[in-house]
This record gives sequence, C-alpha cells and structure tokens, in this order.
Amino acid sequence: MIVRSAAIIPFLLLAGSAIAHPGDDNHPHAIDPVSPVFPAAAEFFGVNARCSMTFDVTEDGGTENICGVCATTAPAEGPAADQIAELFVQSGVMAVNQWRYAPEDTPFPRNTARFTFHMNGDSKETLPEYPTPVPCESRPVS
Repeated sequence: MIVRSAAIIPFLLLAGSAIAHPGDDNHPHAIDPVSPVFPAAAEFFGVNARCSMTFDVTEDGGTENICGVCATTAPAEGPAADQIAELFVQSGVMAVNQWRYAPEDTPFPRNTARFTFHMNGDSKETLPEYPTPVPCESRPVS
C-alpha cells in the first residue's frame, strides 16, 4: 500500500524521483500529467525501475483499463523482486488514473506511457530497458 501523506511525499521525492513520459506524437497528451510516487519499500532497498503502462482514454477525458509492467534493478532470484515490481506498477496505475485529456483527444483506446523511477544521486547504476507494454483486460479501474 502506498501512503499519500503531505509529510511523507516531499521526503520520498528528495530521495528518489519518478518521471512520467506520457505518450508520443501519435498519442494524445495528458493535461498536466501526475507523476507516480516512488514506492517507499523500493526506495528503502535502493531499487530503480522503468515501467510501461497501457490504458484507454475515455470519452470524458478520463482513463480506464490501466495496467503496466515494470523492469527493476531488484535481484531476480529473490521472492521480493515480483512484489517490488508490483509496487511500481501500482504507483503507475495510481498516477495514470488521475490523468485527464482534452475533449478533442478522446476517446483513444490503447494509449501508452512510460515511467522512470530513479534514486537521486544514483547515476552510476544502469537502468533496465523499458519492458514491452502488455494489453489490458477490458475492465474499468476506479
């Protein structure tokens, strides 16, 4: 679970950052896209990630059918690697769920976005490649 507290978020952003890359020239662009929050557990373990998100832009400019996949720097052998990757996915889903689009850009199915989660000052570590976006099941996310 990601805690969204005004007292905690500034601390998280000082230690690690998450940058949104919402779409390209062939896709609509979100109006003031919200960046995801760096997961506290991933920050504690010093894990970075790159995530690819897939979602639909609805007729009213919202988002639904949000899913994602993340490649992390967590050791692949550990059982916690999948759990940490899921924390990054959840953070991405929470961010994309807040995005809004202009009416002229809607509806737009199968939109994509990428997120980079990187610890500040950790420029020596090589980040993984962005994973291939996965298709989502047709079910709204609230």
